[in-house]
Order: sequence, then structure tokens, then C-alpha cells
Amino acid sequence: FQTEDPSKCNPRFWEELFLMKVNLEYLEGKLEALDGEELMKIKDNINCLFQHCI
Repeated sequence: FQTEDPSKCNPRFWEELFLMKVNLEYLEGKLEALDGEELMKIKDNINCLFQHCI
């Protein structure tokens, strides 16, 4: 996320996000294209996403 947790403005953010249909091919391609440094930059976002998935 750019600057802050999007659920602060929308308490249903995570529910709405997980109801969306995923373009798995696009998402996999984007993640596979990242190098180690780029992954480290978005590590907190990835961890937050997985935390809310569980």
C-alpha cells in the first residue's frame, strides 16, 4: 500500500478485496518478474495480505 492501511477508510476493505475475481495468470507474471530487491520493497504489503487471508 502506498502510505496507509486502506481498511482505515473502508472497514470492509478486506472482505471486498477477497470477493474480487483474481486474474491468476497476470498476478503470477507480475510476481515472477520481481527481483529480490523489489520483493523486499513490498514485503510488508505481502505479509499484510497473507495475514488477512488466514
